[in-house]
Amino acid sequence: MFIETDLGSDALGDDLRTLYGADLVLQMISSRGTRVYPPTGLESDDVRLFRVRFVAADEDGAVTDRAVVDLIARIAERHPGWTHVEKLHVFDGEPGFTMAQGQ
Repeated sequence: MFIETDLGSDALGDDLRTLYGADLVLQMISSRGTRVYPPTGLESDDVRLFRVRFVAADEDGAVTDRAVVDLIARIAERHPGWTHVEKLHVFDGEPGFTMAQGQ
C-alpha cells in the first residue's frame, strides 16, 4: 500500500501497528526504495509518500482478500492519503516482487 502523509516514518509505523488484525502484520515501510521502518540506519529522502508492506502473520499462512479489504478500511479511516494497493505474490517459493534496500 502507498500512503501519502505528513507523518514521519516512525510515527506512521507506530500508528499502523495499532491497526492491523490477527491475519496481517506490518513488515516494513520504505521511502524511495529504501526501508525506513523499522529503522536500519540507512538515509532516505522522505517525500511524504511511503510504501507500506503487510505480510501474513503466520509465515506459512495465506492472506484472504477479506483480511486485506478490512485492513484497507481501517487504514483509510486514519490515513485518507492512501493511494494504491498491490497484492504481492510468491511463485514456487520465490518472491514475485522487489525487496526494498535494507530489507
